[in-house]
Amino acid sequence: MRALLDRGAAGVVGDLADVSQTRGVAEQVNVLGTMDVVIHNAGVYTGARILPVNVVAPTC
Repeated sequence: MRALLDRGAAGVVGDLADVSQTRGVAEQVNVLGTMDVVIHNAGVYTGARILPVNVVAPTC
């Protein structure tokens, strides 16, 4: 990721298992401007975080 940031990419940070932080990620992205495409590439496969990360976060 560092190489992308060094070349001008923007990064956003948040815990997608936490709804308020997920909304914070969305706010960070909105500040960057309009997006043509968003790829939600975060996910977990075990534990209690499956629902909030894999199902709820993409809808926020």
